[in-house]
Amino acid sequence: MAFCSIVFFGSVLILASFAVLSLPRNPPYYKKPVIPLYLEIISNKAFLLVLLFAVSFGLYFRGIELYLPSYLKSVKMFEIIVAGISSSILLAGGALGQYLGGRIGDRRGPEFVFVITATAGLLSLLSLQIAYSLIVIMTFVFLFGLSFYGQQPACNLYLAKKFGKEILAITYGIWFFVSFSFMALSTFIAGHIIQIYGFNLLLVLSSGISFFVLLLSLYIFKKEKRIK
Repeated sequence: MAFCSIVFFGSVLILASFAVLSLPRNPPYYKKPVIPLYLEIISNKAFLLVLLFAVSFGLYFRGIELYLPSYLKSVKMFEIIVAGISSSILLAGGALGQYLGGRIGDRRGPEFVFVITATAGLLSLLSLQIAYSLIVIMTFVFLFGLSFYGQQPACNLYLAKKFGKEILAITYGIWFFVSFSFMALSTFIAGHIIQIYGFNLLLVLSSGISFFVLLLSLYIFKKEKRIK
């Protein structure tokens, strides 16, 4: 159901983007593309890099986010009400992350935000596995939410820098359609792993993906520094 809804709304975004592109434009701001716009966008290296970053980030985050209360209750032996509060703490971190990600992105650049959010995400996952103190765990749950939601405005800023305003609407449409569609699969994958192998394997695999996200963020950061 979640996957179908995301595909539906992603399709609506793409159709809306094409509708915007059909509006009249005054030269020299718009030129008829030689190749279809969607091919131009999805073949752009910068687009593919940041898409891989966001999809990989969301691939491990969405699964952990959904099953976090169950993990805290079953593995860390917290009361169910405490495990439930963890979801609120995670979203509170996400709310702050949205603001800080945009603020820092405007000042230091989106590539810098990629690195710090990827680092925070990896540290949070590792801490969840080794910590048993309630305060420590909730602190890193907050940081975990901040890390994922903090990279979202930075991704938007990165795309805005790379693509002109003439094709920015369809760029966002394709971006959200592809990234959300892949991230929708993460909850199914996470549930399947937990059902067969348990929570510990899920966290180990998620940590591996998180480490890859960190390496990718460093690559993007260094690449953009060379361009500047």
